[in-house]
Amino acid sequence: MDFTLKHYGVEIPQGKLVFTYRLVEEETGEEYGRWLNIFLCELPRLKDVYANDLNPLEQWFAILRNLPNFAHRPAWLKGRYERLLNRARPKGLTTIEQTQYLRAMITDYEKEDIAKAYLRRGREEGREEGLEVGREEGREEERAHSRAAILGVAKSLLASGMSVTEVSRHTGIPEKDLEGIPHRT
Repeated sequence: MDFTLKHYGVEIPQGKLVFTYRLVEEETGEEYGRWLNIFLCELPRLKDVYANDLNPLEQWFAILRNLPNFAHRPAWLKGRYERLLNRARPKGLTTIEQTQYLRAMITDYEKEDIAKAYLRRGREEGREEGLEVGREEGREEERAHSRAAILGVAKSLLASGMSVTEVSRHTGIPEKDLEGIPHRT
């Protein structure tokens, strides 16, 4: 197990990795045969520093816990587990087989995490794209309102008797665009 069980009402000795449980009838205490036991190894209890003082059981569990992380044979293994490490490496696989191997190692929980990450990234990109489109639409709407406001000012100025040339100079609207607007001459 890559987690530590909660042990109620007992003191666990330092360095204990393997816990052996038997099935017992609750009321009478009768054992369900000595041949049916449950062995649990709590890997987090394993020492974090791998050194020569690991006993064979600790070495075995250290290998099981860290096998996916070994880029090369750790020095503390001293060749004892060479055959196991050679068989565990995917070096003889084709590119397609290596991809299949790596995909098979991803758990359903990891797949779910990966999918959530892609979904989150897609949402963020979509949100950013939506904001940019909204900003552009807002700028376009603002420009349209500004043009309408300037055109309204130009109409008022023309109606008050100002010349097309003067209105064009003050509003920035080309004279040819002002020619179609009714005004006094």
